[in-house]
Amino acid sequence: MPERPQANIVLQYVVTGGPDGEVKYFQKWDKGFLVENDIGETDDAEAMLTTSYTDSVAIAKGELNAQQAFMTGKVRSTGNMAKLMALMPLTNSPEYRKWEEDTRSLDIEY
Repeated sequence: MPERPQANIVLQYVVTGGPDGEVKYFQKWDKGFLVENDIGETDDAEAMLTTSYTDSVAIAKGELNAQQAFMTGKVRSTGNMAKLMALMPLTNSPEYRKWEEDTRSLDIEY
């Protein structure tokens, strides 16, 4: 993927209502590259995205568009909206969409 200097953020995710209860994970993006992705919480989150387990699985499977879910309130956000919105060009890029497709082709159980 090409470097995207404006796409720098630490995101905290919260998935609610799952079979094992609430799950938290975080991602760190630097210049449009995912440099860390881990289970748990991070103290340096700049934004938080919260969604239900059902919607999270649908997004992961490609059955629900993440941006549409965000715009319709299925993904709720808090924190630095400017930094979050700076990711939009990245998530709309052909390279990112290919990465999503490749990830979906992995044998993952939900």
